[in-house]
Amino acid sequence: MATATAILDIIAPQFASDDDKTSFIGYARGRTSLSYYGTNLEMAVALRAAHMMTLRDIAVAGGGGGEVASKREGDLAIFYYKSQASS
Repeated sequence: MATATAILDIIAPQFASDDDKTSFIGYARGRTSLSYYGTNLEMAVALRAAHMMTLRDIAVAGGGGGEVASKREGDLAIFYYKSQASS
């Protein structure tokens, strides 16, 4: 079975040379249950790390998240308030 690092490089090549990849793999491993995932543990760790790194990149870019401004159910839409950077 491949390691979480090798799997992450395959499923999310944009993170292959990320300086924080090892740290995110460690964080993900600490939050992923061996008893639940069993032989799929390395895949689960890689997927969790990719998810966390993607959320980090979205936050750094200033996109998504924040307080919900409005919701709609028909055709599903959620809008968030954008925080304004103070100058």
